[in-house]
Amino acid sequence: MANSNQFILASTLNDPNKRLENLIKKVFPKIHNLFIQKIICYTPETNKKIIDLLETNDFKLISSPSMRQIDTYKEALKNSIDIIQNPIRERIFYSDLDRFLHWFDNYPNELKQLFLKYENQEYYHIGRTKRAFASHPPTQTYTEGIVNKIASKILDFSGIKDIISVCYIINKRLAEKILTIEHVTKTGFYGTWPILFWKWARSADYIEVEGLEWETADQYENEIKSLGYQQWLLEFQSQEEWIKRVNLLEDCLIELSQLIKFEFNKGI
Repeated sequence: MANSNQFILASTLNDPNKRLENLIKKVFPKIHNLFIQKIICYTPETNKKIIDLLETNDFKLISSPSMRQIDTYKEALKNSIDIIQNPIRERIFYSDLDRFLHWFDNYPNELKQLFLKYENQEYYHIGRTKRAFASHPPTQTYTEGIVNKIASKILDFSGIKDIISVCYIINKRLAEKILTIEHVTKTGFYGTWPILFWKWARSADYIEVEGLEWETADQYENEIKSLGYQQWLLEFQSQEEWIKRVNLLEDCLIELSQLIKFEFNKGI
């Protein structure tokens, strides 16, 4: 790699039905040189065959203590911190595993260039381009768009940035600090962690990429072949999916209200 930084992949996984099996087999042999260590925290529901497959590809596997997203994310960060030996140069790169697989499979050069061109920031937020964001169904764009608008206002950005993309590079100090935060919801951290990272970082930057486009279709190839893409896509406009996404939005707003209250009382 052109720069002297080294990266640890910290990722999370929930795959009870082995939907990522083919993509894992396709992508993982190609990523050995990108990371000094690859850590995945998997949920208790994840299929054992997927866990075994990951272990054969030189991953460090950790079982999450629960199905709560916040617990799984924290466990991934804890184990990433534990292996850092050079806090000045080693960085934690976080991405959900399904999104990382899609990114590398479809935009490998973009992902590699991100690491090659990375400068030594304490926090590097990786958002979605307008096209990549719009590739998600309305259940996500409408709800996540609200979080992005509010978070961008809190951070005093001149425009709206993709704060809830859930992809970033952080140093050891920020990772340790975020683990001290207590949360009252299971998913609201998606909106508050980036805000806190940005506020706490001594140096920070923001970039948008194409590779964080909607990745879920990768896991439903058979259903899409059978139903057709547009008919299959209707499942992600269902009442159940809307409720799920609105609940996530509510969690984010609850955590944001706690964050604002803390800022008024003590300052971030």
